[in-house]
Amino acid sequence: LLDGDEPRGRWLIAWATPLSRHSLSLYLLHHVVHIWPLWVYGMATTGVATSHWQRVFPPAVAVSLAALFLVGGSVLCHVAGRRRIPMAESLMRRLCD
Repeated sequence: LLDGDEPRGRWLIAWATPLSRHSLSLYLLHHVVHIWPLWVYGMATTGVATSHWQRVFPPAVAVSLAALFLVGGSVLCHVAGRRRIPMAESLMRRLCD
């Protein structure tokens, strides 16, 4: 499946490499898109940040939104890589080198 000589393997590697390269940025984006709004919503409605945890969407909607985030994140990583847009990883390289 991951053999680079097979067309399917090349496609999977080409798709997964930018996700791996920008994993910190995707992790931070996940917090901005998913966790922080849920905490704000919980604080605004009940006063407890985690009060709506696993209750906001039915599982089918949550899985669909997760797939949409994965596709959108993949596109974002590909565009950032091609255009050399600085992301969290480049900031970490500058801070740590």
